[in-house]
Amino acid sequence: MAGIAERPGVDVPSLEEAESGQMPAGHDSRLQQDADYLGRHKKPPRTPVQPPWWQRRSAPMASYERVLRSNSNTSVSSSSGSEEGPPSKRSKWRHYLLPRMHDPKRPLAHFGGSEYTERMVFAGAWLLFLLAGYLLARLCCHLGLPSDGTDQPVVFDALTDITNLLQYGFILGWFVGAFCFDRFMWLCSRIWFPALYVITIVVYSAASNLRFFRHSLVDIDTWGAPMYILVSCAATLAVAVVAWHLWAAWFTKTRLELALYFVSRAVIFVYFGICAGLLQHSRYNKRHVHHLYIGWAIALFAEFDHCISGAVLAIGSAMFVQGIGAYSFAPIFSDSACFRTTTATSALRCDFQAASNFTISVCPGAHGAMPEYTCFS
Repeated sequence: MAGIAERPGVDVPSLEEAESGQMPAGHDSRLQQDADYLGRHKKPPRTPVQPPWWQRRSAPMASYERVLRSNSNTSVSSSSGSEEGPPSKRSKWRHYLLPRMHDPKRPLAHFGGSEYTERMVFAGAWLLFLLAGYLLARLCCHLGLPSDGTDQPVVFDALTDITNLLQYGFILGWFVGAFCFDRFMWLCSRIWFPALYVITIVVYSAASNLRFFRHSLVDIDTWGAPMYILVSCAATLAVAVVAWHLWAAWFTKTRLELALYFVSRAVIFVYFGICAGLLQHSRYNKRHVHHLYIGWAIALFAEFDHCISGAVLAIGSAMFVQGIGAYSFAPIFSDSACFRTTTATSALRCDFQAASNFTISVCPGAHGAMPEYTCFS
């Protein structure tokens, strides 16, 4: 009560009056005034007040503590009667698409307080997740799914496939935020994510044995009606998925973040387009976009904590891994001067003709054994 006694014009009852219960007139009103005085001059709570979810979800981890401090300083004034208006339509979607921000000390408690260690652990776990899918695709090939897949690759080919898998997989993990605590925990907490990943690998491998499915962009002239329908539906779905992610980015990101989200992905496609233009008039102008690149490119957009985005990431990653595991890694651009069969075969007859003299070199395939051949000139 010392703080009350210092206020001018406030009569504090004596000890005898307080013990006898005889309070001076108007004491109840003065008690209310004292309570109001203490309410206006109370100290802010020690525990910082968390900001609203539409601010907390959009704030990066580095500025999260500043948001907490700014909200704790304004908590007393905001509680006096001023209320914030409802969030805008754009900010409402942050609740469904952006991860929930945690206490900055919580994610690092399991790694000795090191954010560097945390990211390295999550990166290693993501790459192991992709490698597990690669081994599953190799197991499906051993079981004949698909029947035209690469059978028993040599060590060099297997190491080449794993190296490219890790390189492209690391880029994919960085784009979708798999190395961050909130994103990694969201993916791990959805049991359907690894299940859909495994199912896609097995189903895609089995569907490759269907007759109308054994085509690619190289032999488009031999496509039938089922293949045209399948490709049309797949292309429409891919465009819709990319459009949905751009729409989600519009509602959840700032203008700078939206520009970075679009430009960072567009740079990759522009790079391959420039490569195609530069190699157009060279011997390396043979292009073939395998389905592993299609799955990888679509999965680059799936960075949101939403069931649609998570499903796109699982399916796209599975297509990428299955393409490498079943058919080995194949570059988009290859040497057009080389002759290579599209599928493995045990017998082949060829007739090479040219306007001038030429030489032909026959190399062993994946089995490492030189095939038997007969040449006539």
